[in-house]
Amino acid sequence: MKTYRRALSARIAGGVRRHAPAAVVAAAVLASLPPAAVADQSERHRTAFAVRYLQSQMMVAALSCNMRGDYNATIARFEGELIGHGQALRHYFNQAHGKRGQRELDRFITALANQASSASLSAGGGYCGSAGAMFDEVLALPVSALGNYSIDRFDPDGDLLPRIESAAAQ
Repeated sequence: MKTYRRALSARIAGGVRRHAPAAVVAAAVLASLPPAAVADQSERHRTAFAVRYLQSQMMVAALSCNMRGDYNATIARFEGELIGHGQALRHYFNQAHGKRGQRELDRFITALANQASSASLSAGGGYCGSAGAMFDEVLALPVSALGNYSIDRFDPDGDLLPRIESAAAQ
């Protein structure tokens, strides 16, 4: 099983490294838009990445810590917002990768899940306690606040995507 995981991680990492220049394409497309539209799109995509990162963290916690009820309640509560952020993420990958957009999005989501799983394993015994606290925080949020929470928790410095790519490349 470890060999399979390593092979999968290497394949994903190779995909992330190999297609990282596509971010340059996305930047070129965004550069052709008016400055206000670029800022709106960039912030929209940044938020979508952070929300997807949070969702991966919660999914692993649900499976690892038997918190499926909390996960399901979170998904139900924030369904509309999750759909909107999912569409923004799909838009980003389609812009950056064209016809390969869906495949690259799937690779990215798999890389996030692998990272979240690795983090849960390395966190040891305190993982489920902190995951429970995270679910408590999220479920206490107003319905429209998931994006801001995700940015504040996972991407306050705007470096989430480079950190994900770096971790996937290892």
